[in-house]
Amino acid sequence: MAVILISSMVSNGSRSPGSRRLGFAVAALLAAAVAGCAPPSGSSVFKEAVTDEIPRSVAILNYYVPRDLSLFQPPIYWVQFTVSQDDLKNIISTGGFVKGPGYALEFDHLNPPQWWSPGDLGEDLLVYERKEHPLDPENSNWSKVMFINSDMTEVYCNKLVYW
Repeated sequence: MAVILISSMVSNGSRSPGSRRLGFAVAALLAAAVAGCAPPSGSSVFKEAVTDEIPRSVAILNYYVPRDLSLFQPPIYWVQFTVSQDDLKNIISTGGFVKGPGYALEFDHLNPPQWWSPGDLGEDLLVYERKEHPLDPENSNWSKVMFINSDMTEVYCNKLVYW
């Protein structure tokens, strides 16, 4: 609606064709800004939290990114998915994940979504993580942690960005 309104405002006057192009450019930028306000898709959250390539066997069960980010709350990405063992092994190896330490499965301080429950994966769950800082590998500015069931077919993953 906004695109049509802005374009018609420019084209109804006695302006040159160049003005119409400018009006269209403004309308396109406005449409892009409005589209950027849409909630993220499951695939975009997966790509941010896990890896850029989504294997064919991946079925995204749940995902969440808080919409009310504030100065005091860093962005956190949450995703739960199923995957084939081979695809998960590939994600781990190509994504730079390493076997992580055992984590306490307490996330209340991060305000996880209601479905977030990696403890449901069983007592033998596996933990893999990746931490990175683009300029200083000793001081990470984000971490990705995957909690994986023992048969390596179901995963809870979160990405925490540090300020």
